[in-house]
Amino acid sequence: PLGEALCERLVDLRVIPYYRHQLDRVAGAAHFEVPVAKGQQIIRQLRERLPVVGADGETSHLAVRLTQPGGAGRSRFAFLYLHGFGSAQSGEKADYFRARAVAEGFPFCSFDFRGHGESGGTMRELTFSRNLEDLGVVHDFLAGQGLGAVVLIGSSMGGATALWHAARRPAQVLASLLIAPAVGIGRGLERWAG
Repeated sequence: PLGEALCERLVDLRVIPYYRHQLDRVAGAAHFEVPVAKGQQIIRQLRERLPVVGADGETSHLAVRLTQPGGAGRSRFAFLYLHGFGSAQSGEKADYFRARAVAEGFPFCSFDFRGHGESGGTMRELTFSRNLEDLGVVHDFLAGQGLGAVVLIGSSMGGATALWHAARRPAQVLASLLIAPAVGIGRGLERWAG
């Protein structure tokens, strides 16, 4: 309602579609559909808080954002973006890839690893195993949306996590785009944690 009205008004004002991702943050909407621009496709925006259980047994959550173009054809896969250490899914790289994927008619998903962005947890408990668990939860969520096959886009820590995930689920990872994958991050995290 509020999100739709705000987005429709901004579309009428010819707001650049690339910056559409900011509109739903302002409106606080968890799910809505709006035209990107007059006469163009409908966008389905879904924000979820997926539950995860930490090492201490406490339940936390992963902040997930799935953007799907509407229209006649339905994609059999989604792009899945994995951010780097200390970054978040709201960064410029994710925004750029989201805009390009959706413009070409492909679903795009991103999430914040625990201890980052809008997800629960802390950086202090960050491990590769936990990152792989987080990625597995999001991948399973996508499968539940009919998007079990993914193309991973990983930056730095996300790139290294993507490599391991692709090795664990080769039939479900169609391809990977890795931006400066931090394959030696484990040693760096050990030094950082003390």
